[in-house]
Amino acid sequence: DVAIDTGGSYTWVGADPKNPYVKGRSGRPTGQKIEIDYASGPFEGMEYIDSIILETTASSDALIIHGQSIGVATEVTGFPSILDGVLGLGRNEASSLRSLDGNRIPTVVDNLYRQGSIRYASFGVYFIPQNDRGIGEITFGYCNEAVITSGLSYVPITNVPPASNYWGIDASFMYGGRNILNPTTGVIDTGSNAISIHKGKYL
Repeated sequence: DVAIDTGGSYTWVGADPKNPYVKGRSGRPTGQKIEIDYASGPFEGMEYIDSIILETTASSDALIIHGQSIGVATEVTGFPSILDGVLGLGRNEASSLRSLDGNRIPTVVDNLYRQGSIRYASFGVYFIPQNDRGIGEITFGYCNEAVITSGLSYVPITNVPPASNYWGIDASFMYGGRNILNPTTGVIDTGSNAISIHKGKYL
């Protein structure tokens, strides 16, 4: 099992030593070290290029990503023991990681789109509260409007750095019908379960 992280763009595995990474037939090490700092602690590992298979419940066909850069953990701090790694769905503009040729490392969504596996370079995330019996879902290349109770709205990525490098948006907050925070920037991050606002507006 991996964490779904829209705040980070890199995918890695190997956090659970009982479930080690086994490279596929096309898997190969690049010799490049990968280091990522999370709020919970650092990740260190080595880069491999391999294929990733995303199992799907929508049809019998799985999504296969060829030539994907992944990190294989050598040291992980502060990561939940029930998870094996991270599926990075963030924008790679936020990442300082580079491939050996100096370019930004494509995300799994980048490669799915470039390889023609999905029609649009997009994904959808549907959450289910922990006490519900249902399950959430991730869709690649489209949004499942069957799970939306209202219309689908689009908002642009903010122009304000550093949020502009992430899934960052301009937003305001209201409480009790009163505006408590004028339009500001925020980041949509599935790797966090908190909704955080400026400490000066905390109620």
